Amino acid sequence: MNILQLIGRDRPLFDADIARCETELLERVAASRFLVIGGAGYGWPGFQRMNLWRQDKGQKACAAAFVQAVQQGGPAPIPLDEILEVSRIAIELA
Repeated sequence: MNILQLIGRDRPLFDADIARCETELLERVAASRFLVIGGAGYGWPGFQRMNLWRQDKGQKACAAAFVQAVQQGGPAPIPLDEILEVSRIAIELA
């Protein structure tokens, strides 16, 4: 499955966008407040706590797709190039 086709793109996400808008992105992030889901949301009106153990975030379906791909010799549910791209960007931003 080509994720880029699903979202109407023909090249990897983020690279060109970040390069084109890096200054604006840095300014906006520096001037913003964030509510980190799964972390502390203190300081946000009405936020007390979230029970993340009960939320279905797709982990079971992802694990099942991985096991099925391994058992049947099919393609990986998430293509390697996408995993590497996201990992590279996360490392660059860290």
